[in-house]
Amino acid sequence: MPVQDNKRQKVIMTLTSGDVANANKLQRWSSSRSKAAAVSKALSLSTAIIDEIDAGKDLYVRNKNGDFERLIITKR
Repeated sequence: MPVQDNKRQKVIMTLTSGDVANANKLQRWSSSRSKAAAVSKALSLSTAIIDEIDAGKDLYVRNKNGDFERLIITKR
């Protein structure tokens, strides 16, 4: 497990309108207080998924019918 550094670092980004829409959706979905908090949660989730893939694990989601579907995520 990587070491977590709780020091804060300011990051300034220029976002497309699509990125802003995604940040808004993440904020609403996660009930985050800010877009920054929502993006932080998304980064943590992305890192966790990457760690699972790198460990050779498969990822599955359950669809509305209760069946499992395997997710295929590849590196570029």
